[in-house]
Amino acid sequence: MWGTDGNSFVWSDGDNTLLPHQMEPHVQAYGGGVLFWSCMTATGPDYGTTIIDSSIDSSVYVDILETSLLDTLDYFDLHIKDHGFSVDTIMNWPARSPDLNPIEYVWYQLKRHPNVYPTRPTTKEEPKQRIATEWYKFTEKGCLKYIDSMPARIKAIIKSKGDPTEY
Repeated sequence: MWGTDGNSFVWSDGDNTLLPHQMEPHVQAYGGGVLFWSCMTATGPDYGTTIIDSSIDSSVYVDILETSLLDTLDYFDLHIKDHGFSVDTIMNWPARSPDLNPIEYVWYQLKRHPNVYPTRPTTKEEPKQRIATEWYKFTEKGCLKYIDSMPARIKAIIKSKGDPTEY
């Protein structure tokens, strides 16, 4: 959460294609983080809740889906009958594959927001409070920006054949 905001700069001849040597590798899931369950809609960010201090395995994830997700669906009057979540199949999924979920781009912005605080958190509760505060600062316009960009993102990923894109 503290450190670089993730921005890097490379020299380009005007072509928007990123080459492998222009990409920086990074370590994923280094631990010590705070997990924050939330959702967003075209009307802006919806509730943010269930901050978890441990890692998520399939049973924890299913529990989140059965509670938080279903509560959200009910809130929006999407009463889905005979629903249930289970772990039946493990899908093969390429590592570091492009994520086309608009909320991932909102998360990128959210991860940068705690860096605007003048001091680092001193308690375990402080990062949780900061994340929740920053989450509710997102607007309908901000969420729509990411939702509306999805067709262009999909085209860019198809064009790059899964390689990095400007997004």
